[in-house]
Amino acid sequence: MRKLLLASVAALGASVGVAQAQVVTLPTLMPSTTPTPAPGTITVRLGAKLNFYAGVLSDSGDKAVAPTGGAGATGPATGTYKQANYEFGDYVRLYPSLDGVAANGLKYGVFAEIRHESGVGAGGGALGSISGSDTRNGLLYFRREYGYVGTNQLGTVRFGATDPTSGLFETGTFENFNDGGWNGDIEDFFSSSAAPSWPFMVVGAYYTTTKVVYLSPQFYGVDFGFSYEPSTSNVTPLDGCSYAETIPPSVTPAGATTPLNVSSIGSFGASCARLSSSSRAADLARRRNTIDTAVRYRGTFGPVGIAATGGFIGSQHVNYDGAPPIPVRYNGLEIGDFGTAVTIAGLTVGGHISFGRGNGANAALEPVGAVPEFIWLAGASYTIGPVIVGASFFQTNVAGSSGPTSAGFASSVGQLRERGVAAGGTFTVAPGVSLFLDYLYGDRKENGVNLLGDSESSATHNQTRAQLIGLGTQIRW
Repeated sequence: MRKLLLASVAALGASVGVAQAQVVTLPTLMPSTTPTPAPGTITVRLGAKLNFYAGVLSDSGDKAVAPTGGAGATGPATGTYKQANYEFGDYVRLYPSLDGVAANGLKYGVFAEIRHESGVGAGGGALGSISGSDTRNGLLYFRREYGYVGTNQLGTVRFGATDPTSGLFETGTFENFNDGGWNGDIEDFFSSSAAPSWPFMVVGAYYTTTKVVYLSPQFYGVDFGFSYEPSTSNVTPLDGCSYAETIPPSVTPAGATTPLNVSSIGSFGASCARLSSSSRAADLARRRNTIDTAVRYRGTFGPVGIAATGGFIGSQHVNYDGAPPIPVRYNGLEIGDFGTAVTIAGLTVGGHISFGRGNGANAALEPVGAVPEFIWLAGASYTIGPVIVGASFFQTNVAGSSGPTSAGFASSVGQLRERGVAAGGTFTVAPGVSLFLDYLYGDRKENGVNLLGDSESSATHNQTRAQLIGLGTQIRW
């Protein structure tokens, strides 16, 4: 019995030791590099994280007045709505992965990111709501999913719904403190149309689309990459490209053998990602054949560390195939993207700029003749032991809803400007457990546009503001 007891204690101690080792060497939840198991082995992981938030906030969408019949209808204002200025929020995300190394050195694997349905309006997966507002948090969906193969000498090829090269190499955006600055999740407390949008490459419009990515090995601190995306199809092989045609039944009189005045009405679904041309105006704003190439340098000079990236994103667009005149014409993406960060003694300073033919967040296309985009961010962070504090400011100047009057745009509509301030800190309590403090302030402005989309005039809500102080925690494994 004594031997059995000692063996049980030893086994328990061994299992505790393994558990501690697993916690100390937490896998990267969203890896930008390829893990390296021992040759001839496969490692299977189930990474996960739970985030919890508590926030005190206010924004321009806190109050709303709806006319009879709901927002957007005509008639006297009869409905009023007000939101509380405090809230809790939480979510869990899962990150299953497999990494293997063959005896000949070939690396291969699979990575996925699984989220749960937000259950708020039309929120949810990259293709829209899954469970809708009737079944909240009822289903899971894939946000990223990709496989990879490669070697240390030749580099790595990724394939699937994954980040483009500029997103993987992104530098100088200062998402390393609190909840990620303006690219976290606590800002989801805001009314979505009142707060500025994160304008850089690590957003769902870029990383949920299916693509092929090549990442080179590193040579003297330099590596580079290239990605290609044929369409905006994402995280599914189904692209909604069924063609439907309707022939009005009244065109063939009773007893007749030849239809009279036949008119056929047919179209591909609005979700058909493979469209190369269309007579539907909404399709013309969709990008096609997107390429993304970037180069990165990382090195140290004594106590100074330097990271810098430069990239280019280009695309075509869906062409018009209908009767003239063209409803509205768009430029394909032509965006330069650059960032840098310099670190010395725990202090990091730097910034990021993005400019060219684009229209801000979510990879929107710029109307022909509209003003090009210019987006910039500056920030700093300081790391001392388990504590990281930081602050950043970004500004977005894009066409928004504006464009040349010759193309049918209203002269009263101006360009869109968005700004965001983020500050706060993160304290690592234990491996995999952190606490953070958030402060966010942001505003949006566009003359002639009701940014909230309610029943008020465009002059009333052409400028919005949002502000938040929040506390949160993250536990991951």
